[in-house]
Amino acid sequence: MKTAFIASLAGVGIALSACGDIQDHSATKASSISAGGEYIAGIGDAVLTIENSESLPNAFGGADIFGRTRPTGTTTVYFHGVSNGKAQFVRRDVLIHSEKTTMNSSPTVINPSTQSTFSGNVAGIPYSGTSSTNAYPIILPPNTPQDRVAGVRDLNIEVPIGQQIVVAGSKITITTANAAQVNFTIN
Repeated sequence: MKTAFIASLAGVGIALSACGDIQDHSATKASSISAGGEYIAGIGDAVLTIENSESLPNAFGGADIFGRTRPTGTTTVYFHGVSNGKAQFVRRDVLIHSEKTTMNSSPTVINPSTQSTFSGNVAGIPYSGTSSTNAYPIILPPNTPQDRVAGVRDLNIEVPIGQQIVVAGSKITITTANAAQVNFTIN
């Protein structure tokens, strides 16, 4: 009894130590055409998109050991035109609330295969045997909750041509702009 208790405590300790901290992740992409090291975007085109996510939490409050993530939001900068010699942009931040965890994002596997053992006596003669039923496993899809938009914020930005702005850690330098398009670099 005491050995089983110590073994179960050791198992829980190992499980908890295998859980890393929840990490935030960002993926940045420029969805514009690239030409000669510069990007080109037309009116309404996305200049920069940043997708934010975090580690999928497990049952112990740590990060998923398989590295799965869940979305937490996006930041997108759109080219809106030129006014008074300044490039006009709209920055849109979308906050996403997710209830996804490892417990509700993993399928359930039911193994219907069974093996039964039987034995007895008939007229003083003993008998015994086994009976097996083999079947393909039944896989139930996860009942994953849907993500929902928790908030949207639009921010108008004016940048003089030749100047730069920093958006979520990415530096955008405006090289030229006119009423139809903007040329820029991202560092």
